[in-house]
Amino acid sequence: MAGLAPQGGSAGRRWRWASSSFNWFLTRPGAGCFSLKWGALAFLDILVLWVLIAATTALVWRRRPLAGALLVPYLGWVTFALFLSRAVWRLNPALLGGGA
Repeated sequence: MAGLAPQGGSAGRRWRWASSSFNWFLTRPGAGCFSLKWGALAFLDILVLWVLIAATTALVWRRRPLAGALLVPYLGWVTFALFLSRAVWRLNPALLGGGA
């Protein structure tokens, strides 16, 4: 067990460094994904996720209906996230870009 301690400490330091760098990137004024006006990209990302979940649900439902039914709440949650993302994008055109 003593041999794992240095690796765990090193992994912890790397994790703290990565998370603090990521937080700095997102919160720095004039930088990060918000300043790049990626509202459309975020919406498209969730839309692709929704399509993949719907396809997975349909395929699983044919094989095991109970398993497919258990994916329906997940699809509903992602549907909510899709509409929420669209609303945020549309209501913040100066921050997230166009929002058609």
